[in-house]
Amino acid sequence: MSLILEAIIQEAMKSVDTGVFIIHGQRVTNLRFADNIDLVAESQDQLQELRDRVNKSSKRFGLKINAQKNKKMTVGRT
Repeated sequence: MSLILEAIIQEAMKSVDTGVFIIHGQRVTNLRFADNIDLVAESQDQLQELRDRVNKSSKRFGLKINAQKNKKMTVGRT
């Protein structure tokens, strides 16, 4: 499953220039552990774009995002 998730993310994140912060010169758009994917963005619009990309890529591999397990969290300074 990890190899499939890696392929899904690689395909979904091609040419993406969103992300939240930079670690060693790279933007972070997602965090993964086992079969979980956390998408990271600066705005809700960017987050929706990332989710749409992952959803489209997942479908190409025959997988479906479970909407009931899908959560959104907003973190800010205010």
